Amino acid sequence: MNDNPLLELIPREGLFTQKGFKLGYRADYLPMFRLLREPTHLEEFDWVTNRDIVIWRDNETVICVCDKPSLQFEEARYVSFLIDRVSQRRLNCAIYGTSDVTIAETVTWFWSLPHSDSVKNLITGSHLSHDERRNFSFAALSTAQLAHILDSNPTRSVSFTASWLTTQQLVILATRPHPLNLRLTSERRARGIKDDGTAFVDELGKRQSSFGSLDINCLKDALLMSQSNLERLLKLDYIIDELRLGLLSDEMALLPFAAKVNTLVYSIKAKDLSPEDFESLDMVMKELKLQISAEGTTWHFLLASILNRITGLSHFERLSFLFDKDIFWHLSRVSNADQVVVPAIINAVNGNSNLSYLNMGNIPSLFDTDACMEAVFEAMEEHPGLRTVVLHTYPPGYYSNAEDNSEDPREWDYSSLERLLSRNRRITVCDYHGRKFSNGSSIDKLYALNSFFNGSAKVLEETQVLRLVFVATALTESASQNVQYTSLLLSNHTDMLCEFLQTSMSMTRFSLQDE
Repeated sequence: MNDNPLLELIPREGLFTQKGFKLGYRADYLPMFRLLREPTHLEEFDWVTNRDIVIWRDNETVICVCDKPSLQFEEARYVSFLIDRVSQRRLNCAIYGTSDVTIAETVTWFWSLPHSDSVKNLITGSHLSHDERRNFSFAALSTAQLAHILDSNPTRSVSFTASWLTTQQLVILATRPHPLNLRLTSERRARGIKDDGTAFVDELGKRQSSFGSLDINCLKDALLMSQSNLERLLKLDYIIDELRLGLLSDEMALLPFAAKVNTLVYSIKAKDLSPEDFESLDMVMKELKLQISAEGTTWHFLLASILNRITGLSHFERLSFLFDKDIFWHLSRVSNADQVVVPAIINAVNGNSNLSYLNMGNIPSLFDTDACMEAVFEAMEEHPGLRTVVLHTYPPGYYSNAEDNSEDPREWDYSSLERLLSRNRRITVCDYHGRKFSNGSSIDKLYALNSFFNGSAKVLEETQVLRLVFVATALTESASQNVQYTSLLLSNHTDMLCEFLQTSMSMTRFSLQDE
């Protein structure tokens, strides 16, 4: 690590005017710095201390990091972007310059700085100027510069507006030697990919290794590529590991379900599809995540049909069914949604032994009776693979009794969850924020007991010596005062108990012989 100072504060008075920059009328008075040396990674800037900053570069470009970076200068050209960081403040940035060439130089340098895994997303073009003459032209970014940006931080998710990229740049995206996490979005004028995506799909088809993740975020009436090229993309044989798609036109709505990918994340409108469409459809993905717009009064039949097909195929590992914000209203228009959907969910759980994750986390009142919830939980009791179940709420009846919410949550009936956790010790039931449902007493104790059990089971993977040490320590310390903990421990390590007894008997025999 370099302990030498990175930044030097410099006076800004007169510099901007001299270099052709005009402060915006809504600009913040931000401290201005120049670099004393080249940073080795992005975190060297210390974004906690330097949360609002302007950095002057020797090529007469300016990097702005603040809440409103696109408002700091008038007339100068710029590119705006966001850097998303896990559990940290998002960086809102803009790079200004007097030419696209110099902006491209600074963009390449800044976007290529190595960074920690806390940086997840680089979202380019986050704030555009209404004056198009001021917007940076991505065509100025050479293919070598783009390749350097992508290769410097290969695990980072990168988002580009599709229509800004040249055909040559799209080829660079499709031919990286490592997997990408790429998002292509549409712009407000609804223009798509250059050449309708032909070159991009051509190069994807030539790959011998996984492309990674591709997110095509488009409007229903503004497809980013031609229908024929999208159909070609969907037929690629496991080149794309994870495919994310926005709404497609009515005639194309069914096509993504047949995509040869491991994960499909897809937005649909229920009215665009028919339950009959899924009766014999071959879906090969292991993970399916649907964002459903539940328009009309037959959406529950469509969901049940999809679940029934999932039951028949029996190879799914992760399932998520999320609904739009109007689901409360759509549920109120359908009186028998639970009678149609709940049995289909139960069959899907029973029919997919490798299922580890089930998310029904924003479907309120679908499990709003004890009978429905108990039936679903019963199907999960002996499931060999299920680890996480996401529900909108628990216990049942929470929303139907919302008018009288003065009752202590600890008084709600958690018996069905207690039974599930007692019979399937590897499962967690939580809301869509990841918070476990609990009454704060018996459920917490069950989760603690199950955590001990699962930790004990993991020790089976260790060497015989380490297992002996673990079991001996647990029996004399954490599990020594609790019969349940002791019995769970020994259920996983019965052979260790036999070895202890054998050793004890041998020691007793030797002791008797000595006497």
